[in-house]
Amino acid sequence: LDPKNIREGSWNPMPSVAFLVWADKQGDVPLWTSAEDDFLMYFPPQTCAECPKTAKQNKKAAAWSVSYPESWWCAQRNYLTAVQQLVTHFPKQDFYFLADEDTTVFRDSLSALLQLLQYEVLATADDLFMGHGYNLSGCGIAPIVMGGSGMLLRGHTLRKLATSPELALCIKEQKEGAWCWHHFDWAMAECLLRVNVSASGHAGFKQYNCKDYERADVVACHPTLSRGSMRMMLERHAQNYTKFRDSLSATWASPCEDDYYSWRSSVVSKCKRPNSTTTMYSAVA
Repeated sequence: LDPKNIREGSWNPMPSVAFLVWADKQGDVPLWTSAEDDFLMYFPPQTCAECPKTAKQNKKAAAWSVSYPESWWCAQRNYLTAVQQLVTHFPKQDFYFLADEDTTVFRDSLSALLQLLQYEVLATADDLFMGHGYNLSGCGIAPIVMGGSGMLLRGHTLRKLATSPELALCIKEQKEGAWCWHHFDWAMAECLLRVNVSASGHAGFKQYNCKDYERADVVACHPTLSRGSMRMMLERHAQNYTKFRDSLSATWASPCEDDYYSWRSSVVSKCKRPNSTTTMYSAVA
């Protein structure tokens, strides 16, 4: 049960969440996890089959990745298989959270977000695919959630994909079809679009920017340079969160409306709703 709810006389259980974390090699699990978590590590293969000649690299969307090594591309091509395994291992969770090993997830803020989404924001049938959004539609790719920032999906949203024929088709498409040169977050967005789920942006997820890690309204950030940096960020965020957790509202938790979200930036994740004020959650001195 959520401690704040207990104090206020409410008895809503904490929503359940299962995590998928991509790691390049066997090692320590991220410091933000605990032994009680529903948790799956994704260790991608280092080699894989070559792409068909008909598959074309999208240099307009990401020319920088063209020369990346085979192991990096194999990780991209097998990611949807790991997503399928996540749902198989943990089939009943209220939410799923997908992250990289160098993503720092602030669990107190994530718990507040899940609680608000579950009980105040989302209707029973609402889907959710949310994080640091980025618009690649000009490159022939659906708007995405950038993987390093963390991807938050509602449980029934990911189960809808996993139980449809589309996930298996997407896996095949990425391993040996037209998506063979897709980044994993491109493939995730394109596949969810096949079951009528589109990406939503949220200012609490940061793909290339951890400078605001102390703020109570930041849920996850990337990249984290070391375990020491991750430990420091988690500790300082926790200190600040206790001061400002009551300021986190249903408005903050809600996916940002497309017209007000910073879709064009891979660095900045902001939601500029009209007639609303942005609370700066002060850092601990």
